[in-house]
Formats: sequence, structure tokens, C-alpha cells
Amino acid sequence: MAKDLFKATLITTIIASGMMIGALVGAVTFYFVPTFSQQWFVGILSFFLITEFLLVTMVEAFSRKKEKKQLQQIYMLTKVIKIAVSLIFVGIFVVIEGKEMIKPFVAVFMAFYLLFLLVESILFVKIEKHIKKNKEKNE
Repeated sequence: MAKDLFKATLITTIIASGMMIGALVGAVTFYFVPTFSQQWFVGILSFFLITEFLLVTMVEAFSRKKEKKQLQQIYMLTKVIKIAVSLIFVGIFVVIEGKEMIKPFVAVFMAFYLLFLLVESILFVKIEKHIKKNKEKNE
């Protein structure tokens, strides 16, 4: 029961943070780059919400089974996965839209990437604290 509540807290944090990040980046983007495509903006936000959900869920699931050294490897694996999937997403943009709007797209994408990286780091710290708390309970 407690692990389900913890997982629900992580997911809620991702969604709430994602909406706040989306509002912040949206306000800045539409003020400075009013010609930026709203469809791509929503696509980027959706991409990061889904990616973060999957990565944090994966880390949370592995955190119940793995040792601390293995968890560090899982954290690094999530970073590699995120970079690879991000490059594929940017590549899809280039194939569909061409290179004309690549600079604003990458600027918006990087803003989302960095802000979600901050949220992801906070969530990984929460997972570590949760693991430590559970170990102390079991001892």
C-alpha cells in the first residue's frame, strides 16, 4: 500500500511540475517567439511528460530490487535513454518541418529538457530517501 502511495506521489509530482513548466515555458515562448507552433509546443510537453513518467517509474521499480551501486547504473541508463530519445524526437522535427525553425524549436526543447532534468533529479533524491527510510524500518 505504501509503495503504491509513493508511486502515486511521484506521478502526481511529474504531472504537476510538468504543467507548471509548460505554463512557464509557454509564456516565455509565446512572448518571445509568437510564431512558434502550438502543436509542436504541446508535442514537446507531452514528450517530456511521457518520458519522465516512464523513466521515474522504471527507477522506482528497480529501486525495490537493486543494490545502491546498481541503482547508480540505472540512473545513468535513464540519462542515456533520455538523450537518445530526445535526439530521435528532434530528428523527427527536422524531417517533418525542415531546418527553417530548428533554432527556436531546439531552444524551447532545451528549456523543457533542463527544467524536467531538475524535476527528475528531485524525484530521484526522493526515491533515494524513500529507499533509505525503508531500509531503516526493516533493520
